[in-house]
Amino acid sequence: MTTQSERAGPLTSSFRPCILVSETHHPFLGAVGVFANALERIARDGFYGAAGIAGVPDGGERRQIADIVTTSGMSLTYWTSFVLAAQHLNLSALDPELRARSVSTIKRQMDDAMECGASALGVLSGPDPGPAARPAALEALCDSLRELATAGAHRLTVVIEPLDREIHKKGLLGPMSDSVAVLDKV
Repeated sequence: MTTQSERAGPLTSSFRPCILVSETHHPFLGAVGVFANALERIARDGFYGAAGIAGVPDGGERRQIADIVTTSGMSLTYWTSFVLAAQHLNLSALDPELRARSVSTIKRQMDDAMECGASALGVLSGPDPGPAARPAALEALCDSLRELATAGAHRLTVVIEPLDREIHKKGLLGPMSDSVAVLDKV
């Protein structure tokens, strides 16, 4: 008789439940120690093998997080979505100055992510500018992603979260077909 885990095959060994701490602890964003304390409890519990956090401005907390990540073997994604929103940045901006400022800011976030022990950096595409400007914005996004993917000595995997284009978030990278096309170009 075949057991459930035998039927599941390799998926079982590679699946790692993830918790997005920046969402579960949203009211406490910016408070020093919140992410480190949460990650310590999560690591101790042992259920989650991966976590996502956002902007950790305190260097001491970043080093504490790195220790937790190293000790626990947890995978960590460092999300930049709150920084992008708070500073009105846009990786797909058609304004070259805004796009350059956006890429530069995210590169600095990469330094913080590395200090936290993150293996991935999460970004958003920016708002959809509408059908007429969409092709140019998608190309600008590709340029930004290429810059981030080759930035310095970072060993981070850059991940991008597609958001809906029509209903709520109204992101440039909404439909999967556009997401695949962008990733193929990058």
